[in-house]
Amino acid sequence: MKQIAQHWKSPWLRRSLAVVWFLGVGGIAFLWQLGDTGLFDETEPVFAETARQMLERNDWGTPYFNDHLRFDKPPLMYWLVAIGYQLLGVNEWAARLPSALAAIALLGLCFYSLQRFRQTPPLLSAGQLWVPGMVGAAIVAFNPLMLVWGRAGVADMLLVSTLSGALLAFFIGYSQPHCPANQRRWYAVFYSLLGFAVLAKGLVAIALPVVILPTFLFYCGNARQVWRELRPGRGIWLTLAIAAPWFGLMLITHGQLFIDKFFFYHHVERFTSVISRQKGPWYYYFVVVFLGFAPWSVFLPGAILRLRLWRRHLWQQRPRHEQLGLFAGFWLIGVFGFFSLAMTKLPSYVLPLVPPAAILVVLGWAELQTTPLRSGWQRLHLSLSSGFNVLIFLVLVGVFWALPAQLAQRPSEARFVPLLFAADLPFRGMALGAAIALSILVLWLWRKYLLLWVPNLSGMVALVAFILLPLLSIIDTERQRPLRQLAQTATANFQPGDEYVLMGHRKSSVVFYARQKVNFLRKPHHIERYVRTISSQSGALLIIGKADEIASLALPTDTYQALGEAGQYQLIRADRRSFQTRPVQVR
Repeated sequence: MKQIAQHWKSPWLRRSLAVVWFLGVGGIAFLWQLGDTGLFDETEPVFAETARQMLERNDWGTPYFNDHLRFDKPPLMYWLVAIGYQLLGVNEWAARLPSALAAIALLGLCFYSLQRFRQTPPLLSAGQLWVPGMVGAAIVAFNPLMLVWGRAGVADMLLVSTLSGALLAFFIGYSQPHCPANQRRWYAVFYSLLGFAVLAKGLVAIALPVVILPTFLFYCGNARQVWRELRPGRGIWLTLAIAAPWFGLMLITHGQLFIDKFFFYHHVERFTSVISRQKGPWYYYFVVVFLGFAPWSVFLPGAILRLRLWRRHLWQQRPRHEQLGLFAGFWLIGVFGFFSLAMTKLPSYVLPLVPPAAILVVLGWAELQTTPLRSGWQRLHLSLSSGFNVLIFLVLVGVFWALPAQLAQRPSEARFVPLLFAADLPFRGMALGAAIALSILVLWLWRKYLLLWVPNLSGMVALVAFILLPLLSIIDTERQRPLRQLAQTATANFQPGDEYVLMGHRKSSVVFYARQKVNFLRKPHHIERYVRTISSQSGALLIIGKADEIASLALPTDTYQALGEAGQYQLIRADRRSFQTRPVQVR
């Protein structure tokens, strides 16, 4: 044991173990089987296809999807995916890799920040300081919010990584007032990453720091001093040098259309009104954070209370490098409050609060390691947190017990039941949830609160390996693969003048896999109206739809040809004239 302790004191060994841990956590959470499933509707294929059209058009400025301008998001994700296509080919792996790498980079910066800074007095040894960093990186990775968006080919993880990186770079510079050279370098990183965050998802990357940083600095009472250190006159130019060229190009090229779509519709209206029925009650993000940051969310209220924000004078007396927890608190509250005020609500909006939430939880555990449980409220909140921790995994048991029966009652979902049992997922879920709950219960009863991260992290890793990835494979097989196969079949049978039609709901993946423009038309009379009034082609219609939707067309057998069938879907080649000659049906 003495030899092990001596080896652990070696910085080289600690760094090596940290690197192995870091790569293992990031690899399992974000890279493992990343490209094994097709792109999931609705948003993921839009980013993938927009990047592909950039390459096809040789236009890296204006984003297009399905031959229509797409000003929903800035181009950084499209650019990175397009570069991935050039290196790895046009495939799912390349479409998702930027998000995965962005998530892993965020883990690294969170690890560095937790390893270097702490909220409590310097009672932890150099070796012990590596443990919070390693655990913190794992908590950032293994929660539902990060696992979902860190493996999806959309822009959300790029925003989280660049914006969180900018805020952490600010704090690292802020913590070094006696080393101006280092401070200037980290502030330059802050302004640079802010520019990339704007290119990732727009002006929200500016709005959040404008909310978080002033409130933090005014609370600390050093706003004027830090303002001078930041040199915003120079820093803003660095941000603009990165972000402004694309915006300038779009304003010159598209003028008022770009202003209306990008700035007013996707920024102002999303904040002030409900877009695409994406609304929620005032408590919407309380539920999102509780479920999305589970199982760690049960420890978050106590971690926030432990900041004791009502004791402002104590925080103002602390040196800057001991204010990481305070900064994380203002960061979390700022993100939560900002998006709670917005009228349009989506779970992904609060992704930027995952890093500060993880930092707060880890620093709370670090404080427990250095200070005994002296007060009753500390024991109370730890007992409550542990109890809710057990309850979360017991609920997981109940979910997997009830899931097959619930799916069997829905005709459209009943086909999943035998697949779930074939993969043994209900039993796996119940056994895993019960085992984790029992482990947490034992540690709770023994009051080994500092070890609670072990069963939680082990359980989350097991959930990814034995539940999440097999479940994604089943969903892909039943819902996405049929559309993918028929889209590729349609492309193989495409002739000059033909047009693609997808009946029913909008499925963007068909556009990506067909490599052609697709007309999304829900009803038979929509197709009739399109053929009569809009379409000017002379070829056939390649129509993909569910079997009952194809039957609802009521086409004479001599006017169409069945080209394929997969899952619930069918593909036919229909004569355009059959829609032009019969009476228009209005339903």
